Amino acid sequence: MTRPLEGRVAVVTGGSRGIGRGIALRLARDGAHCALTYRQNDAAAAETVTALEALGVRAVAERLDLADPEQVGPAVERIAAVFGRVGGVVGNSAAPALRP
Repeated sequence: MTRPLEGRVAVVTGGSRGIGRGIALRLARDGAHCALTYRQNDAAAAETVTALEALGVRAVAERLDLADPEQVGPAVERIAAVFGRVGGVVGNSAAPALRP
């Protein structure tokens, strides 16, 4: 099986459910380690991490409300502490689009 993203690291915002989860699963099938950000559903985030790890990659989930800019820096630092580097970011989070 070809895994063109083997060893790369991707961050998927809004990655615990829906389209973001689908994107993360595809990245993992292609060999990418994944860091997910999510806003509130701890159970969905944990289940997605388990599904990603079952595909043979490392995965973490970071609770992050992108509407609060002060949360972004610390979340990025925690992700960097786990993976050391990031090869790509998928901006999938819809929370800002759903707020006034």
